Amino acid sequence: MKPDVQKILTQLSKKQVELAAEKVELAITDDIFKMVEKAEEAVKKLRQLETDQENLDKDFKSKINKVVIDTDKKAEKINDALKKVANIDTRIADVLAKAERAARDLGVAPSAIKDFAKLDKLYTKVDSAYKDANGYIYTGVQFV
Repeated sequence: MKPDVQKILTQLSKKQVELAAEKVELAITDDIFKMVEKAEEAVKKLRQLETDQENLDKDFKSKINKVVIDTDKKAEKINDALKKVANIDTRIADVLAKAERAARDLGVAPSAIKDFAKLDKLYTKVDSAYKDANGYIYTGVQFV
């Protein structure tokens, strides 16, 4: 008895379909495996980037703090220097007033006293410069 050719062909085609399905399944499994590896690499890289960002933030804050501390120290020195000249305008005004009284007592003009006019002009400059230096406000720095 000869096997039916049609039956043989039907059986072969079923086997080929099963093999083709297994081939597709193997290809998908390979794709999944490769994607798992890539995803794990991506997670590792993203974690490293997050660490890098945190380190950058810490470094930035550290440098800003250093600048603030250095600026505070310099501002303190400036304030100490301002204190040393804080009453110079008052002392100049006192000297000018004494000179005017003395000149009046002697019956001469205050401008006849050597350097009186020069000191009078300097009084205005010192007063103005002190007000400018003492009222200085740092500008141009913007924090976001």
